[in-house]
Amino acid sequence: MSQSLLNHASSNLKEKDIKDTVDSFKRKSHDFNDFYLNCEQHKDCGVSLLINKGYFHSNEGNLYSYHFYFYSLVNIPALLISNAISASPTTAFYLTNTMFFIISLYFIVFLLRDKFSYKILILLLFSSKVTLAYLKWPHPEAITVSLLVISLCLIKQKQLYWASLIFAFASLQYQPLGIISAIILIYAFINDIKEHEIKSLNDLLINKKLITRSIIFAIVSGMIVLAPSMFYLYHFSTPNLIASIGASKSELITFSRFISMYYDLNQGAILLFPVVLLLSPICFIASFFSIKKERSKNVILFTIISAASVIPCLTTTNWNSGAENVMRYAFWVSIPLIFAFVEFIFSIKNNKLKTTIILITIVSQIVIFTMQKKEKYFSSSHTVPSYIALAFYNHIPPLYNPEAEIYIERAFNAELPLRDIMSGKKYPGYVKRGYLKKLIAPANMDVSLLNPCHNVTPSIKATSDGWVYYNYGNNCQVADKSKTGVVMFSPRQQ
Repeated sequence: MSQSLLNHASSNLKEKDIKDTVDSFKRKSHDFNDFYLNCEQHKDCGVSLLINKGYFHSNEGNLYSYHFYFYSLVNIPALLISNAISASPTTAFYLTNTMFFIISLYFIVFLLRDKFSYKILILLLFSSKVTLAYLKWPHPEAITVSLLVISLCLIKQKQLYWASLIFAFASLQYQPLGIISAIILIYAFINDIKEHEIKSLNDLLINKKLITRSIIFAIVSGMIVLAPSMFYLYHFSTPNLIASIGASKSELITFSRFISMYYDLNQGAILLFPVVLLLSPICFIASFFSIKKERSKNVILFTIISAASVIPCLTTTNWNSGAENVMRYAFWVSIPLIFAFVEFIFSIKNNKLKTTIILITIVSQIVIFTMQKKEKYFSSSHTVPSYIALAFYNHIPPLYNPEAEIYIERAFNAELPLRDIMSGKKYPGYVKRGYLKKLIAPANMDVSLLNPCHNVTPSIKATSDGWVYYNYGNNCQVADKSKTGVVMFSPRQQ
């Protein structure tokens, strides 16, 4: 899209856009060869291959992406630089992501008026291996995270209207963040009323400065938030193209998915900073007991921002999607929890308790970093179980029962249609050295018909999407001890 915007000031995909992109890749490497972007094999350079695969025909017959073009627009200066130095076009996205990351670091270091130790702890948690990995992605995850950090820093400094505006810009790539922008805008207005001691409608009406500022920010933020919806409404007669093509469904919102986003051991945010995720519910609840304090208000607000950001993410039909170590949604929705956690720590008056929590957090992050360096922590891809998940499968299977899509695709090491796999007469079980550890099947199936070990009663855990897990210990041998992996099981005939 950046090339399209650069060529003709429109995100409408044309053959010349692909040709210029291919030429840029070939300037970097003559061996460049892509199935889709290929002007030698395809008469239209591959434009037709992208139809309904990220690009869709509009009402007037043009091709537009189902992602809004804000990120691509911001990327144009970096694309000009990468073209000038004959670098790969993807280099432009690295540059753009890195620039926003540096700006977010600047806000943490220089805008926040907190102690040096406060800033260090924020930086330790934020500047993780995963954050750096996402900088290489030509996707808006990194820029979204940077904009979130900037907004949270502005909230900390009581610049709430500006924070709302930054969230509005972030919503251009992820539309539901417009809700967060509105929440902060309302919070800013209420905060203004309290600060100016406005007690009646008449007091409010005579304060023209407050009203003018509120209206200006509301209009500007609103126009920004609505821009993607208006764009798709005009070109496709729908405010959300992703939802209209079936890639997002509201019926998929479940509490189970909500928990999975934060605590799944294959791709959840808990893998990034376990201490933060484990203590976050406690921090949130405890802050209500001292809600008049500024830090407690921030803990509650930051946690609400995170939770409210998660809910629209739950509508995605591809729950086990491509990611860099953790689910990309989990990566950025957890950032507000970092700020909430650190706010709570620095509100603790007991120095011994505060120091203990900080040390445990730092040690845990060092341990995680060490395990990452040894490649014994995250999964190698989104179709492979993480080392932590496997540890639970092998030793305490009843304690980890992931969403069925996560279990199935990581068991078979491939992106697979869940219903196709589970609609047959065989169901996948995970076996470790010949012993069955975990088996998944439809919830309405009689366990006695599927249980391969008649003398063993498994622990049963139902999921929210119509499946049930049978969990075993070390007492159900179903194969030779040399076998570790997936084994398919068929129910016995009645």
